[in-house]
Amino acid sequence: MLKPALSIIGVILALTAAWVSAAPPAAPLPEFTPAVNSAADSLLQKAVAFHRQAKDLTLAFQAKTYQSALDKTSEYSGTLQLKGEGKFRLEIPGTRIVSDGKTVWEHHEANQQVLIKDIKFWDEGQLPAQALFRFLDARALEHEVVQEGKIRLHKLTLDPSEKVKNLRGLVVYLRADNDKVHKIETEDLSDNTTEYRLTRVEANKGLNDKVFRYSVPKGVESVDMRD
Repeated sequence: MLKPALSIIGVILALTAAWVSAAPPAAPLPEFTPAVNSAADSLLQKAVAFHRQAKDLTLAFQAKTYQSALDKTSEYSGTLQLKGEGKFRLEIPGTRIVSDGKTVWEHHEANQQVLIKDIKFWDEGQLPAQALFRFLDARALEHEVVQEGKIRLHKLTLDPSEKVKNLRGLVVYLRADNDKVHKIETEDLSDNTTEYRLTRVEANKGLNDKVFRYSVPKGVESVDMRD
């Protein structure tokens, strides 16, 4: 039973930390906390306010990922709908993951299976809404105004070390006309990179709770993994 990727990385990091702790202790290094850039932080707080105050969100996105070990680039598009912290519907090619706040349905078309799990299967902080806000809660270090075609953007370089332990780099682009998130770029500790470009952001559309329920299609195996 596989857990989300971030939790697997967390286990690896924990094992690494345990191995390092078995070695003779070295002299402690002085802690260094990068200074917050006030302009970047002010812009980031506007984005945080917009996303946190929304009762529901619909996001359409395009993703581009680079796997360093395989020297492979992949691209795909998808949608993410959110309502509160526990209700979500994520659709990407070949996979649908839906939660009503208590139960999670994972439909993997290649396996012709729908896995049904308790939401507690997801580690704390791994739910899509919590993950999004954790990105936005990172320390803002640098601000730059850039142009992407006809779109004027605020480029915010963030410090992910406190909020997302497995990342070394995190850059968020906000639209200058409405302060909404336009693009997120990440780099993890294994040199893998991901770019998420939001092509549509809609808030407070009154999403029906039916969106966050899932019916297993005919001919697809249902695997109930709940306690």
